[in-house]
Amino acid sequence: MGDSLADAVRADKLTGMRATPLAQDGEIIFWDVLCAPETEAARYQPLTHAVVGVRHGEDLLMLKAVRKGTWEFAGGFIDAGETPREAAGRELYGETGQLSGELRYVGVMHYDLGTLNIAGQTGEVYGALYLTEAESRSVTVQQAEHDAFRWLAAGAPLDEFDPFTAALVRVMRGA
Repeated sequence: MGDSLADAVRADKLTGMRATPLAQDGEIIFWDVLCAPETEAARYQPLTHAVVGVRHGEDLLMLKAVRKGTWEFAGGFIDAGETPREAAGRELYGETGQLSGELRYVGVMHYDLGTLNIAGQTGEVYGALYLTEAESRSVTVQQAEHDAFRWLAAGAPLDEFDPFTAALVRVMRGA
């Protein structure tokens, strides 16, 4: 394996699955970011949500969730009849006021919720992961979901983030 988590994710695409999770918090396990082509993402079911990392230079946009009080990326559930890419663009604009420009597909996130019920889902779930470049640092947070934003510098420590967000930041930094 390489020196970074992103290197590990790329290396593990050859074997298909990680032997150890990227992160775990209680019962929830974040197994991997699968490097399947976007055209094959729908085969991972249930594909429930889309997440978007936003870069400006080397910095990543982080949003502070009102309900949880934690930092996260823009994203949300995929609506009926919507593609993961459409959901990513809708969530990005709705949560930040940023237009998606070109969304670069990164992969499929693989989680195991165990017996925990999140929005009617238990067990294994999947989400599509995208990355885009911001034209400006201007952000308008949706106050109902987020009460603050920040641009996370490339070398900033991740100790204030929950295990899942820290793992996704590492993946996004290497994407």
